[in-house]
Amino acid sequence: MNLLVTEDLSKTYRGGVRALQGVSLEVSEGEIFGLVGPNGAGKTTFVKVLLGLIRATGGRAQLLGRQVRVGVCPPSVGYLPENIAPPGRFTGRFFLRLVGLASGMRSADLRSVAQEVADAVGAGRFVGRKISHMSRGMLQRVGLAAALVAKPKILFLDEPTSGLDPVARKNVRDLLLNLKNNGVTIFLNSHILSELEMVCDRVMLLERGRVLAEGKVEELTRRTGGVLVRTEPAVSEEDFEALRTEAGISFLKTEDALIADSFEEANRLIDGLRKRGYLIKEVTRRRERLEDVVLRLLSETENGRGSDDS
Repeated sequence: MNLLVTEDLSKTYRGGVRALQGVSLEVSEGEIFGLVGPNGAGKTTFVKVLLGLIRATGGRAQLLGRQVRVGVCPPSVGYLPENIAPPGRFTGRFFLRLVGLASGMRSADLRSVAQEVADAVGAGRFVGRKISHMSRGMLQRVGLAAALVAKPKILFLDEPTSGLDPVARKNVRDLLLNLKNNGVTIFLNSHILSELEMVCDRVMLLERGRVLAEGKVEELTRRTGGVLVRTEPAVSEEDFEALRTEAGISFLKTEDALIADSFEEANRLIDGLRKRGYLIKEVTRRRERLEDVVLRLLSETENGRGSDDS
């Protein structure tokens, strides 16, 4: 079942700025979906349209089987904005109870549910503090707890690990995967592509309001990122420069390995390495990371745009 559907969605602001151009998408129940793209790509506008915060110019959007309407958001939708800013005089616990009340929860359940979601995101020990006395990371966890208060069917999270340390980031990843296993659908907007790669089933890349790519993470990263050749000892800078000249091919050097574009070029590289006495420890096909894919697609698009302009 698709909990989120858009068809040819567009949004043009006053002055003719086209923030979204024909965006079509389906997100299934229990799926973690990632939205990526550079600043100004239209990501924030897209989320605001889906949540009924602003009106689309064209196309249609359905959320939980209902047509999206401006000013109307179902209570079974959780949302964490990028910069959450509750009043500083509130305690975290009071804020969570207030969110629960606004979502239609029974007053009798608010105290226990607020503590439950605070504990789930690692905010239980400081949820009694005033918002004004919380660090950025603490506030981020309270915001994530607020998005979970009403036990939503679908979660919209904007930079959910922003301001968190590595341990807290892992805890959030584990929480998201646990929510997914319990049937919650999650829509993630983040610049931290390594985080998305670890948790998302599918991602969509937006660029200037258009869909540049969309698909399963493993399919988008299936393309080879070259052939990795690891040696013993590591290749010296002197031999690296000499091999580039002698082999007549282009390859990269990491701290402990060389990367050729293909197996054919890797074989020529290996011949040169063996002549210099290096032991070949490993030869493997290197897969692209999600970050590699995104940067490559953006670069290809920009280069194509430049060719059209010339």
